[in-house]
Amino acid sequence: MKKSFSGFYAPSQAEFEKLWDEGTIIFDANVLLDLYRYPKNARDEFIAVLEKLSARFWIPHHVALEFQRNRLTVIAGEKKSTEDAYKFASTLIANVKSKIDELQIDKRGLNISAERLINSLNEANIQFIEAAKAAHDQQLEVSSSDPIREKIDDLFAEKVGPCPANQEELIRLTHDGEGRYASKIPPGYKDDAKGKNPSDATFIFNKLKYERKFGDLIFWRQLINYAKENNVKSIMLVTADGKDDWWQNEFGRTIGPHPELTHEIMSEANVEIFWMYSPSQFFKHASTRLDAKVSDSSVKEIEDISLTAVENLSNIPTATISPQEMLKFSGDLSKWMWKTRKTVTQNPKREQLHWYHEDDLTDSIVTTNSEKISHFKTYMFLEKIFGNIRFNEEPFPKFVSFNKSRDLGIEIILKDDLFGLLYDEDTHNQINTMRKQFWGDKLSIVFLAEKNHAEYRNKSFLSLLEEEINSIAERHDYASILVAIKYDSQIELLAST
Repeated sequence: MKKSFSGFYAPSQAEFEKLWDEGTIIFDANVLLDLYRYPKNARDEFIAVLEKLSARFWIPHHVALEFQRNRLTVIAGEKKSTEDAYKFASTLIANVKSKIDELQIDKRGLNISAERLINSLNEANIQFIEAAKAAHDQQLEVSSSDPIREKIDDLFAEKVGPCPANQEELIRLTHDGEGRYASKIPPGYKDDAKGKNPSDATFIFNKLKYERKFGDLIFWRQLINYAKENNVKSIMLVTADGKDDWWQNEFGRTIGPHPELTHEIMSEANVEIFWMYSPSQFFKHASTRLDAKVSDSSVKEIEDISLTAVENLSNIPTATISPQEMLKFSGDLSKWMWKTRKTVTQNPKREQLHWYHEDDLTDSIVTTNSEKISHFKTYMFLEKIFGNIRFNEEPFPKFVSFNKSRDLGIEIILKDDLFGLLYDEDTHNQINTMRKQFWGDKLSIVFLAEKNHAEYRNKSFLSLLEEEINSIAERHDYASILVAIKYDSQIELLAST
C-alpha cells in the first residue's frame, strides 16, 4: 500500500537519517530573503549552519531569480518597519494616557492610581523606544553594500540551475498551469490572484516573459527536472511558504508536505525520499545533528520570522486589548510590555502593540500572517495554569509551556460534545500517534467546548467526567487533562486531573 500512496507516509527513521546524511538540500526564495529579516546574531548562527551543509545545496534558477527581484523590496520594507515601530513607540504612552483619562479612573474608587500605572508603562516604553531605534539603525540601506547577498553568493556558487533557454522552454514549464490551478493541484494555486492585475501580472527577465502566478510551478518543475536528469534520490526542501498548496494541513496542524507533491516528485523523477521543513525546523534539526553552537534566542527569533503553515504559530502573541482589559491585567503589564519590547527587537514588522476602545475589542491572538488562531482568553487561561506559554512551531502539539526542568507540550482539542470525549478512543490514539512522531515527551490535553450546554453543570456528569479523565490520563500517560467550556469570551474549568 505504501508504494501506491507514498504521499501519505512520512519517511521512516532510517530514511530521515539518510536524508540528513546525503540528501540534496533545496531552498525557496523566501528562506534566502528571510536572512534580511533575522536579527544579526540569529542570522550569523543560521549562516554558520548553512556553511556546514553547503556542499549539498542546489536551487532552481527561478529561486535565484525571485531572490534577486525581491531583495531590495525586502531591505526597504525592513527599514520602514523598524521606523514605524519607533514612531509607534514614541506616541504609545500619550495615546494610552488619553484613553485612561477618558475612563476617569481616579474618580471610580478602584484603588488604582492612574499616574502610577502610566509611570510603570512609561519606564518600559523607554526601553521599547531604545530597542526600536537600535533595530532601525542596524537595518541595511537600499543603496548600501550588501554583505548578506555576498554570503549567499558564496554559499550557492555553481549551485544554481540554468535559466530557460527560450520562451518555448519556459512555456513548457507552465503549459498546464491553468488546469492545475483550477483543479487545485499543488503547488502554486494559492497564487492565482497574482494574475488578476494586468499591471503586475507579468515581468521580463533575460528577454523572457514570466507570469507571476506561476512562480511556484516553475520552481517545482525545475526541481523535478533537476532530480530526474541527475538521478537524485533524496531531497530536502526548506520553504518559508506556509500555504495549503505546499503543506498537508489537518485538524489545525501541519502534517507534512502536500501528498500530491510527494507523489508527483517520486513518480516523475524516481525520488525515493522527499520531505519539507520550515526554516526554523531546518535550523533546529540541522544544528542538533551538526552539534553546532546555537543559542535558544536565535532559535526563537527564527521561529518568529518563519511564515510556514504550520507553522506560523511560534511567536509571542500580541493581543488587541482595551483600556478596561489593560486594568484587569495591570499587575502583568510591565512584564507584558517587556515581552513586546524584546519581540520588536527581534522582529518589529510583525509584532506591535495595539490599543482599542472597548467597542473594538476583538480578544484575538494574531500570528505572523495575521490569522486569528485562538481567543485571547484561551491564551490567558493556559498562561494562568501552565505559565510561559508559546505557540509551537512544530506540527504538534499546539502549545508549549517552557520551564527550567523541561518543556511541557499542551494540545487543545475542540469538542462541542464533551459527552463524546468520555468514549472517544480514536481521538486519544490519534493524539498519541502524533506525540510519538513530533513530541515524545510529556503532554497535557485541554478539552475545550465552545458550546455551553446546561448538562455540563450536572453534578453526576461532572463526577463521571472527573473519573473518566483520570482513567484516560493513566491509560495514555498524559501529564494532565483539563476540561473547560468557553462562552461569552469567558473560560470555565469543569474538571482536571
